[in-house]
Amino acid sequence: MAELRCKPGDIAMLTSRANVGKLVRVIERSPDWSDQLYGSPSWEIESMGSPLHIFELDTWEPVGQEMRTRAPDCRLVPLRDSPQPIKARRRRLTAHR
Repeated sequence: MAELRCKPGDIAMLTSRANVGKLVRVIERSPDWSDQLYGSPSWEIESMGSPLHIFELDTWEPVGQEMRTRAPDCRLVPLRDSPQPIKARRRRLTAHR
């Protein structure tokens, strides 16, 4: 299994659809059935601000808003100190554009 980007207790930014840029706290790993549902490892998350928009996975129809839900690891960017200097990170990020 690939290395996960997040870990419990992380503050992360969402990168998925209507919730782009929202900050969440990563609570714990979701059950295995949730991984199968999302097609990748997922986490229980809690919004640190406004409620998160929730959608049906197969149709993307909006079904409401929640403060706590699940999200795949690939849709979360953990916000934590990086061992790389900022200039090195900037070069790496712009090289992938």
